[in-house]
Parts: sequence; C-alpha cells; structure tokens
Amino acid sequence: MLRQHVGARLVAECSRSGLSAITDAVMYGAPYDVTPYLREAQFDFPLLAIYRMTARYPEATASWTRDEGEWGVDYVLPPLSASQAERIVPILRAVGVVIENRTRQGWDPSYRGGEKIVNTAAIDAIGLMSGTYGLFRAVDGTDLSFWGFRGILAVSERTSPVAGAFPVFAGADVEVDLSVQGQADLAHVADFKSDVP
Repeated sequence: MLRQHVGARLVAECSRSGLSAITDAVMYGAPYDVTPYLREAQFDFPLLAIYRMTARYPEATASWTRDEGEWGVDYVLPPLSASQAERIVPILRAVGVVIENRTRQGWDPSYRGGEKIVNTAAIDAIGLMSGTYGLFRAVDGTDLSFWGFRGILAVSERTSPVAGAFPVFAGADVEVDLSVQGQADLAHVADFKSDVP
C-alpha cells in the first residue's frame, strides 16, 4: 500500500534531497519493534515494522475463540539533516492516512488483486486506533534521531476452533417410515447408510 500510494513522491523528494539510495517507500520490513536496534547496519531505510504488542483472549462462541489485541506499526526514515527533513517529513502524514484508510477498507486494489484481508488471513477486524508523528531516538546514549510515524492497530484474529467442539462425522444410518392417522403405515419409505472413511 505504501509503495503504491506514497512511493513515487517519497522517492522523488529523497532524490532531490541527496538520498538517492532510497529507491522504494519500504526498503526493509521487520516483525518486531526496531527501536532498540535503529543504529544497526542491517536496516535499510525507510523501514516498516509491524509487531504484536498486547493480546486478550475473549470467547467468541462456545466453539470458536478469538485473539483481540494491539499491534504496533512503525514507519521510520533514516537520520535526516534539517533541509532533508523540511522536504521529506511532511510526507509522513500520507503514511498515516494510507495505513488508516487501507486497514479500515480491509483491502487495496494493488495488493493481491484487491483480495480482502479477511479472505487471506484469520483477521476478523483491523483498524488504526491512533498514530503519532515524531522522532524515534536511538537507545545507545547518542543523540541520533529518526523521523517516523508510529501507529497502534486494533486487531481481532480468529484462532483455532475449541478442541472437541466439532466431532468427526463418521457417517449416518437413516431410515424413514411414513405414518398417517387412519391409514396403513408405510415402512422404510427411505433408507440409506453413509460411512465416511
């Protein structure tokens, strides 16, 4: 979504600002909070991190459970000079808008042919609850800062069925008799047996 809706403008502004190494809206993805590791050389910026923060396990029905929680979504730019920040930081607003809109819609026409997320993942509902724009600070004691967007997603996921709630169907042995008051009974109007291997 970010590549499709933010990428061209971001790459153009980065190129004008001397950051020609940025050729895509997302250069690195991570499934964890990257804040403690921002100074490590393994990252290419901008980076997108999406990770679980909290979980609750309410019972949806007697036979199906659900995991409701919050996920963090961080979009982090590389360290910028003041003149670079002036051109690039305003684009972070578009990042927040795209994430909010696409999660609320539950699909994007440019992602997997427009398939809805509920059809490809065990997600019942997802939406951006809040977001902040500002600086991510390196936690190594330096003054190095990274501009970015941090959002909190509310996510409801389907988890596996409750064990034993759906017994294995072994087959059926059915016999139907017809009885009408004052008339002769018809035995075995329908009779079938089905075994499931």
